[in-house]
Formats: sequence, C-alpha cells, structure tokens
Amino acid sequence: MVDVEINGWLAPSQKDSIRIPNVKAEDEQGLRAALMTACEGGGTDRTLLWELPRRPEPIRMAARISLGLTCTAGVMLLLAAFVAGAETRPTLLIALAIIVFFGSGFPLVVARSDRGVKVFADGTLERADWGGVSTVDLRRYERVTLD
Repeated sequence: MVDVEINGWLAPSQKDSIRIPNVKAEDEQGLRAALMTACEGGGTDRTLLWELPRRPEPIRMAARISLGLTCTAGVMLLLAAFVAGAETRPTLLIALAIIVFFGSGFPLVVARSDRGVKVFADGTLERADWGGVSTVDLRRYERVTLD
C-alpha cells in the first residue's frame, strides 16, 4: 500500500493536491486510467469509473463513540479536579491524561485512514472523510498528474 497524490495543475507553478492514503498497487493503475478517462473523455453522466471505499460504518461508529466517551470522561474528570481537594487533584489529572491518551488513539487512527474517493465519467472527483464531502471538477485543470 502506498500513498498517492493527485495534482491538478492550474498553471505551471500552481497546483491543487489531493492526497489519498493506503492505495494498493493494482488500484493505482485503475486510478490512473480513471483519471485519464475522466479528464479527456467527453462523458456527461455520473458513471463511476473508480472508487476507494471508506472504512466500514461499524468501525467509524465505534471511533465516534470512543471519542464521545473520552470527551465525557475528560470533562467529568476536569470538573472533579476543580472541586477536589489539593491532595486528590494530581491523581485526577494523571487519570485525565491517561484517558485522553488512550481514548483518543483509536479515533485518531480511524479518522486519518478513513478517506473515500470516487472518480466519475463526467470529470468529477468526490472525496469523503471526517471533514465532510468535497467535489472537484478535474476538467478545470490544464493537466492532472498522479504521483
């Protein structure tokens, strides 16, 4: 698995880049062919040419639940540390650090690797991740390269 970068060149020194993590070697060739077809083809329909699916929904949901529970526990421990006496406060802050470290690790790994990409025949590239869904028109670029 490799990380690939799709570069859309607006001018010789201006480019927009889209990084796609964890693409298999055989999928890279399919992506290259799909990008060529999408950019040079005259298709106007939303036929799917290539897709990198997102993580399964149960994994994403577990990561969201883990993040929510970590935030809730963190706020409760901060509240407890605020009202606790001076002798208990260091213990609560250590517990807070441990919970935040371990409770945010799983969502962080899932969020960084959860990216779905679709290339359509009408020249659009759709990217979906935890930040939302964004659409790019590949035909507005002078050229599109894959690194």
